[in-house]
Amino acid sequence: MWVPLYHDLGLIGNILFSLYVGSHCVVMAPETFLRSPLNWLNAISKYKADISFAPTFAYDYSLRYAKELSPDIVDLRHWRVAVVGAEPIYQGTLERFSKSFAHLGFSINNFHCAYGLAESTLMVVTTPYRQGPKFKRLDAAHLEQGIAQETISDNPREYRTVVSSGVAGADHSVVIVDPHTAQRCPDGQVGEIWLSGPCITKGYFQNETATADMFSVQIEGFAGKSFLRTGDTGFIDQGELYPTGRIKDLIIINGANHYPQDIEQTAFLADPTLRIGCAAAFSIVSEDAERLVVTVEVRKEVAETLNAQQVITNVMTKVRDIHGLVPHDLLLIPAGTLSKTSSGKIQRQLTKKRYLNGEIPVIAQFREEPPAVQESPELVDLRNWIQFILAEAIGKPIGAIRLENHVTQVGIDSVKVVAILDKVAARIGVDIKELKPWEFDSIDGWIVSLAHMELEKGR
Repeated sequence: MWVPLYHDLGLIGNILFSLYVGSHCVVMAPETFLRSPLNWLNAISKYKADISFAPTFAYDYSLRYAKELSPDIVDLRHWRVAVVGAEPIYQGTLERFSKSFAHLGFSINNFHCAYGLAESTLMVVTTPYRQGPKFKRLDAAHLEQGIAQETISDNPREYRTVVSSGVAGADHSVVIVDPHTAQRCPDGQVGEIWLSGPCITKGYFQNETATADMFSVQIEGFAGKSFLRTGDTGFIDQGELYPTGRIKDLIIINGANHYPQDIEQTAFLADPTLRIGCAAAFSIVSEDAERLVVTVEVRKEVAETLNAQQVITNVMTKVRDIHGLVPHDLLLIPAGTLSKTSSGKIQRQLTKKRYLNGEIPVIAQFREEPPAVQESPELVDLRNWIQFILAEAIGKPIGAIRLENHVTQVGIDSVKVVAILDKVAARIGVDIKELKPWEFDSIDGWIVSLAHMELEKGR
């Protein structure tokens, strides 16, 4: 195993589990894996490993080297339990890995998906032995409203695929709850994942407030049981848990729920120059509305020769076509600069904070232009009127007034400017001190601002 020992997957899943059952455990430094995942696969083959744990990105990372391996070099037939978890699990990753390494004896049924957290001393649910992962294709529109309804649509924009993490362990309860009402959700409805059982810790060290908020909640029908609020979302179908995301990371745009991990996967798979598993999607408030921001890392070896405009186009197109969203801001960033936890999980909220503070290094960027004011009859009339009084003031035809120029380029003296501002203030119904045309890059920019002011006065 190579997962860091300071991470619960490495410490509990590998070291303590091996000690408990009395098995042989081979430990590899994380850096050895990161230099080349072939080291991991070679070790599995050499020591005829039965079990190995890894987060999702490790299986995707290994795919780059699939062509370098042959049955004469690596034998994966002994690898019966390939645990995958610690971050969102993607159907595509599992299927690509299984197909790419089938010639080495690996089967998709060897995958054991898992969901867990440190508060539960690792795993909460896991796939039953040799069952293989279960996938569901859900209607995207219903999922955005919190309903897990299956669909047969082949249009990527109309469906989302979710992966089962399996069933709960003995004496444990996994319940889906509406986080606002604390009422239990029926099967097939997305809510917050609440947990109860002997493996759940009693609370946070020297933090009574957080312990009371997170570990002492009750659910009707479970007398005498206290539950842990995980902050994760998901639904249950036929006793199996399907995680969908995290509450605090949920992106809500135009009343629809979007899961950041889905958008992130679309982004980093949109172009081969981008790093697998190295993207963060989040929302910000801009112009009084929620806007989507996507950051994605560029592979180090192609950064200097990157066709940034083409990559941006590819990502924007995929996100638009699959999710029906146009990113307000898309940032291509250097490899290794995305905020992650010590175990490799994306820190979306920290990335968002760094973005808002201007602390993210950028290779290339596309930012959505603010929407133009609608060309209403009122705006057209105001524009024509101001062009007329400006032309009248300088004694020239209306066509001589170039609205893209700054007001100082019109060729008008200060006395006439005051007279014009008096007329504008009287028309709109504001104090002349509120009219500051010189603060705008163009006359038309000022006119658009005046149109807003006129509209507000008319309400």
